[in-house]
Amino acid sequence: MNKLKITLVSLIVLLIVVSGTLIYLNMNSPTGAVIYENPKLKVASHTTMLGIVLEIAKEQGYYEQNGIDVDLQQVESSKVSMLALANGDLDIVIGSISAGSFNHLIKNEDLRIIADGARVVPTIVVRKDLANKINDIKDLKGRVFITPREGSASYYALARILETEGLSINDITPKYLQEKESIVAFETKQIEAGIVNEPYATYLTERGLVVKFDSDKIEPIFPKSGQQHIILFATTKTLQREEAVKRFLRAYKKAAEYYNKALDGKEPERSRVIEIASKVYGTEPEIVAQSRWPIISGDLKPDVNDMNMAQKYFFENKLIEEEVNLNEKVDLRFLG
Repeated sequence: MNKLKITLVSLIVLLIVVSGTLIYLNMNSPTGAVIYENPKLKVASHTTMLGIVLEIAKEQGYYEQNGIDVDLQQVESSKVSMLALANGDLDIVIGSISAGSFNHLIKNEDLRIIADGARVVPTIVVRKDLANKINDIKDLKGRVFITPREGSASYYALARILETEGLSINDITPKYLQEKESIVAFETKQIEAGIVNEPYATYLTERGLVVKFDSDKIEPIFPKSGQQHIILFATTKTLQREEAVKRFLRAYKKAAEYYNKALDGKEPERSRVIEIASKVYGTEPEIVAQSRWPIISGDLKPDVNDMNMAQKYFFENKLIEEEVNLNEKVDLRFLG
């Protein structure tokens, strides 16, 4: 009996030693580097400069440094990315402050806002041959004007701009086109003016197709930090993976800090961001350098007041079914 007890104890001790050794070997390489599989997240970026911070985190290796495997996918429309998020095909998306996004927040109780994405002062461009005829906001009346789809963040920005002169969307002829489509539309003179995101606005300018509308007439309409244009969304299911989300946002925050140094003109950050943007968006470095870059808040907290203003506009114009309490939808606990 004693021998049996000794044998059982010996086996238990042996199992503990073997298990500990396997855990150690699985977690550490001979060089001390962690070799267990990193948590993975599928994340939607954007096809314009609005997604630059996510791209910086990838190109600078910040995701890997923080032990997170990020599958970064560029998606042009929030309509597509938000649906993929709701269906579980994506874990985190950078989505616009649009009527569609608000409708998702209304219908999906599990949807949350987790960080600032980007803020902008909208860039209006005017067809070059009309530059002498469209000098003021009131001159936009009756014009064929491009904006990405009804109810988009740019659509709302245009409405705010027109309101300063007692005008509305009904006073223009809207054309709902994406940035890449605007190039051909201006070339063929199908449109007269529009709100176009960077770097496409500068690309059109350099091509000699448009001139940029005086930004001094636009800036006072929006908060000092710009219009809250885009934010990061996730579902409560994703947020249950706390360690993965924390690692992702640490990388995102580091990239935002790097970007803001570049925005302030510091080197080598500015040259590196220009290099990254040129590579990611397939445009010349000179175009990126001359573009109006988006603004990223230092604390990565979105402007809820500005979002509420957008929501109110969409509701009053029957573009969303109801208003939602945004404070209940904002979850910033992982920003640190």
